[in-house]
Amino acid sequence: MAVDGVRIRLSDLFALDQHAPPASLSTVRLLQHFQSIASATLGDSTVQHVMSSHVAHNSWSQPYTMHMLLAVSSAHLQRLTRASTTPEESRRSTLAEAEHWHNGLALYRAALASPASRNPTAHNVDALIGTTFLSVIFAFALEDQIPANAFLTNYDEAVAHALSPLAAGSGILALDHAVPMQSAVAWMPVLRKGNDRVGTYTDQSPGTAGLPPAFVRLCGVDEQSCAVNNEYHSILRLLAPLLRLERSVEHFTKLIAFGGRTFGLFRPLLRKRDARALLLLAYWIALLRQLDQWWLNVRVRSSCAAIVTYLRTVGDPGVEALLAFPASGGEGGYEYLWDSPVEE
Repeated sequence: MAVDGVRIRLSDLFALDQHAPPASLSTVRLLQHFQSIASATLGDSTVQHVMSSHVAHNSWSQPYTMHMLLAVSSAHLQRLTRASTTPEESRRSTLAEAEHWHNGLALYRAALASPASRNPTAHNVDALIGTTFLSVIFAFALEDQIPANAFLTNYDEAVAHALSPLAAGSGILALDHAVPMQSAVAWMPVLRKGNDRVGTYTDQSPGTAGLPPAFVRLCGVDEQSCAVNNEYHSILRLLAPLLRLERSVEHFTKLIAFGGRTFGLFRPLLRKRDARALLLLAYWIALLRQLDQWWLNVRVRSSCAAIVTYLRTVGDPGVEALLAFPASGGEGGYEYLWDSPVEE
């Protein structure tokens, strides 16, 4: 398809969004970059296939998907060309990236609130799911570098930054309540990888079975503990099976799904400066390092460093004793979590 033809089609699509400017040649290049390069860098092999074969296609009928796609493509391109880009070019790219993100998010929310979302087609459900995955990726990539003293200088702002990808991930759960997820065709293989047939990754069994002894002691969990009487128990139940996985990018969906499942659990704890909850969040962030994604790596390193710097000041020996894995930025091991069994 000729460049001018693509630009005209993009302009026609964006005409559905009254706030979007006409498509430029740079916008066309971002679309081409996503289709040829960026889509192959997102998630595991299943996600990459869906991104390249379905998301790029669906974006032509859903402006919110196109905007999110272009925001992610711009973020990837900026990282590839950072060394050869002038400050003015970088500024323009950042502004365009933010504009696509803002427009995509606004249109996405409007689509969820529209009457049509109550009786969606499989095509629309796939578009909504694809846009949610793109929003999670962009939430990680956005402002991925934070200073090591971030939690010391402005705790509330640092918490909001840490929770933003979890909030984006919770969009999958929100979709599950808003639209019939079973209607998804393209994304169903990805969604199935978020759990196994026996529900290991959503298990909420009471007690301590299967939980790392070090976390059991730290969080005061016993055989009667459950989500009702221990505020850490649900998080530990969801985190424990991830800690037993072999390191592989093919666990992408399981690892990312944890963020969406725990957003509502972490938020009240972190708002009251709960050091144990922040430590558990740091373990999940460090686990993401195994995915080795361009939109994750910098954030994992800087977020872990900032959390560890803060936790070393809170004066909790139990927390400080378990900082090794997040302090390594996800590069080290965490076998020590199982070294000392819980005394009966």
